[in-house]
Amino acid sequence: MRILKPGGRFLADNVFAGGQVHLQTSTSNTARSIQAFLAAIERSPLLKTVIVPLDDDCLMGVKQ
Repeated sequence: MRILKPGGRFLADNVFAGGQVHLQTSTSNTARSIQAFLAAIERSPLLKTVIVPLDDDCLMGVKQ
């Protein structure tokens, strides 16, 4: 998110990867990548986010 300017918004679609993201034992490369992405988002104090329950869910956020 280093290239996102303060006040910039972002959207990530399919953040649950069909439920694969919740499985710690998932061997899916997609699920593991999304897990890493969500962990990085969670660690950032500059990002305010919300998961919107649409189909496979979207993560929306803004950089402070």
